[in-house]
Amino acid sequence: MVAPLRLAAFRALVPGRTIEFQMALCNPAILVPTLARQGDGGGPMTGQEARELSWLSTLTQIIRTNPGIRLTLWCNEDTPLIWPDVL
Repeated sequence: MVAPLRLAAFRALVPGRTIEFQMALCNPAILVPTLARQGDGGGPMTGQEARELSWLSTLTQIIRTNPGIRLTLWCNEDTPLIWPDVL
C-alpha cells in the first residue's frame, strides 16, 4: 500500500511535530470500473467481490505505520453538506 508510506514521508518532513491529516473517502464501489480495467485479467480485482471492498485495511495500515497521527475522515459524497467545516 502506498498511502501509509506517503503519509510517513510527510511526517518525516517535520520530525517531532504533531501531524494531522484529513481525508475524504469515496465509496469503494466507485473505484470498481477503474480497478477492473487495470491489467489483463490479473489486476487488483481478480478473485475479489466488489462488495468486499473496504477502506478498513488501508486505514489500519496508515495508523500502524504512523502511530500518534491525528486522522479526520469523512465521506466524500457528504462534502457538499459539510463544506464550511472542510474549509
